[in-house]
Amino acid sequence: MIDNDNDNEIQKEACRISCVVLEYWVTWRLTIVVDYGLQRTTEEDDGGKVARTLDDIKNGLFITIRT
Repeated sequence: MIDNDNDNEIQKEACRISCVVLEYWVTWRLTIVVDYGLQRTTEEDDGGKVARTLDDIKNGLFITIRT
């Protein structure tokens, strides 16, 4: 007889591990995007600094979700 309870527990654990890995990956990618945006801010002059940084972050988030 097949033990369905054991199979369900294995599937739940695999799903939990996948979610944790995905969470760490997304956090890592967002950290890179934000760091890049802040680095661009410090290198540029005062004019339009915030708008360019927010655009960089927004574009980076789009790329992060697509890749």
